[in-house]
Amino acid sequence: MEKSFKKEEIIWGKIRGFPWWPGIVIFLLTKQIGKVMVSNSNLRETKYLVNFIGDETHAEIPISKIEKFDKKYDDYSNTKLKALLKSIEFASKIHSGQLSYNSYKKIKKDEIREEKEMLNCKSNVYIFYLMNNQTDSIFEKQF
Repeated sequence: MEKSFKKEEIIWGKIRGFPWWPGIVIFLLTKQIGKVMVSNSNLRETKYLVNFIGDETHAEIPISKIEKFDKKYDDYSNTKLKALLKSIEFASKIHSGQLSYNSYKKIKKDEIREEKEMLNCKSNVYIFYLMNNQTDSIFEKQF
């Protein structure tokens, strides 16, 4: 029996150069020729569009590089990478029903906004520091 995945199913996805990472299936990919949608069976290998949890990237993943989340949890969750551990935590909550995918997206959106505000604040403080400390020394050297 061939593997298949449902829309919004939590999975493990693999991209070259990265460890297996939890993601969510967005949809099964199809090709469009003119106005006709062609079945995925005409593609070389079945592919899914997957959003990776935690880093907010997405990719077209061949079915051979996708595994069921619960079946491979023990194999792929043993890591020391903090970002991956946090992603696995979110994926586990979504998979178990403790957190909806939409709630997760809102949490991530808020985290990203807070990080941008923090970086912007740090940048402004640094610019203020440069303006108040280095301009004096520049003028002193010139005169």
